[in-house]
Formats: sequence, structure tokens, C-alpha cells
Amino acid sequence: MDRLRVTKERLEKDVASCGLHAGDTVLMHSGLKAIGFVEGGPDVVIDVLLAQLGPNGTLMVPAFTYSYAGRTATIPFDVKTTPGSRNGAIADRVRERPETVRSAHPSHSFAAIGRNAHFLCDDHQLEHAVSEPSPLTRLIALDGRIFFLGCGVESNVMLHLAEVMARFRYDHIPFSPQWGEEYLIASPDGSIRAHVSEHPGCDIRFPIVADKLMMEGRGIRSSVGMAQTFLFNAKDILETGLQMLNENPDILLCHQPHCEACEPRRKYLKGIGAI
Repeated sequence: MDRLRVTKERLEKDVASCGLHAGDTVLMHSGLKAIGFVEGGPDVVIDVLLAQLGPNGTLMVPAFTYSYAGRTATIPFDVKTTPGSRNGAIADRVRERPETVRSAHPSHSFAAIGRNAHFLCDDHQLEHAVSEPSPLTRLIALDGRIFFLGCGVESNVMLHLAEVMARFRYDHIPFSPQWGEEYLIASPDGSIRAHVSEHPGCDIRFPIVADKLMMEGRGIRSSVGMAQTFLFNAKDILETGLQMLNENPDILLCHQPHCEACEPRRKYLKGIGAI
């Protein structure tokens, strides 16, 4: 299928129908190519979204770098210069814009534009990739929303916060034995290593939470260009994920053979009698 040519006018019309309101604070996961061939590229998408949210709104995106010392080709994290990894072209462009505020976390930083950008991203402490105080917990405090634009709902990073808050948490187990338990952070003298306290893991099973919310009528499905969109209240995602985890502690762990993250976590849960 040929990619649809998407104009700014088409974007404005479609975004206006997605359920986003002026003044919203929104965490967005996105995929540019799914929209079609966007005239003007990611900047036009960002401009349209910011216009929809208005002067009192805020747009936040992941700017993750996964700066683990053991990860192949890891460069020391510098909040000003280190590019994101696998966040998508729209998120990358948000991170690069001069008005953006970026949180200074070496694996799970976020970037935001708008009224609440500093509140969301300032003072993102090393020990708290996703837990309090982090951009995710502050998004909850602001009654924020989560918007998926042209990407799968498995990218739902809010569920990593649910895993940390669960009765039987397992985020102390590294995502990968190779990546290890230390961050690599740039310093004036070269680089330093710092201990990793929280290890957000595999997200293959995350869509089950969004599926539940959609079945209950607590999500909005729409489209922008050729891309499918989903919009949820952030607190709904967190509370539903937490409830599911407390009822079934391994529900968000995948069953893929040899998953470096999920296999040891399920083994740990069995070892402590949680499952």
C-alpha cells in the first residue's frame, strides 16, 4: 500500500478528533511512519499537537537512552547531548527543540514542552527511573493522559511504575545480565558509574491492560492519517495495571523462550511463593 500524503490541514482535523483537550498534560508514545508521508516531517506533527493542547497544555515524550555500563556501545549519559534510543522520530525531535525541558535520568529520561514541563522533568533523581519522584508520578499528580500515536500500546511505560508499586515487585532484577546494574554517566572528568536501583523490563504483555480499559469504555480510539491512536487517563492505566499485578503477580511477564528479563523475574516470584 502506498503511504498516504498527510498535510498539516489533515493533521489538524484528525488530531482534533482524538479526544485531546486544551490544557491537557499528555505523555505521548509515537511512530511517525505509521501516519503516512507527513509534509513537513515530525516538526509539523509536534506543532499541531501543541496547538491542540494550547498554551496551558504540556506534551511529554520518552527520551530513553538505556545508558547501562554493560550495554554494547553505550556512551556516558549527558542530558544535553545524548540522543535517545528507539523512541521514534517525533519524540527525538521533541527532545531536540530549544524550548524542551529534559529530565536528567541516565536510562529513562523524558522530554517535555509546555506549561508543566519543568514540574514534570526537573529533579528526576538517579534512584527513581519511574517511581516517586519521577515524570511518571508527576503526570499522575497532574491527572495527565497517555496518547499512543501510530505505535503499539506495549510501549506503555506507565506500567513499569505499576510494577514498582506492586505488592510483589521484581524490578531489582536487571533487564539483561549483560547490561548489568550500573549506569554510565558523563562528568567533567570523563565518566562515572552509578548503581541502578530500578530496572524497567519487558513490555510484550503490556497490551492486556489497554485491552481491558478499552473493553470497559475507558479509552478513546481514533486515527491520524493512516495511524491508529489510543488515548487513556494515566491514572486509569496505573491503577488497572496495579490491580492486575496484585491479583496475579506475573501477569505482565512474557512467556517468550529465554527472555532475559521475564524468565528470572518469574523464577524469583516462584521462589518467594508469590505465584
